[in-house]
Amino acid sequence: MPLRKRKKHKIEEEKYHQAVAASISSSRVTQKHGVPLLLSVFIPGFGQVVKGQLKKGLLIFFAPSVAFLILLLVSFLGGDGSSIIALLGKFWLAGVVLYIWQLIDAYNN
Repeated sequence: MPLRKRKKHKIEEEKYHQAVAASISSSRVTQKHGVPLLLSVFIPGFGQVVKGQLKKGLLIFFAPSVAFLILLLVSFLGGDGSSIIALLGKFWLAGVVLYIWQLIDAYNN
């Protein structure tokens, strides 16, 4: 191969390598919105974990369980039965609101 062809070939090869490197570094794995949403439908908070929001996802997953355990503890320590039922009703409503919010949050970026 003549010297010019080698140099031209080397320049083209270098451009190709730079383009591939730029493509790899600039392309990020983009997730579709539906995947975290679908995961959060079955396991609340898991969509946030998949999106990289680990603290938020774990909080969403464990907060209702901790609140329910506290509610049970309060009921066993002695309390009026009707007030506990009213508190449980409010807890249920808060749980539904939290569940819907975490689904919306999992869908949005």
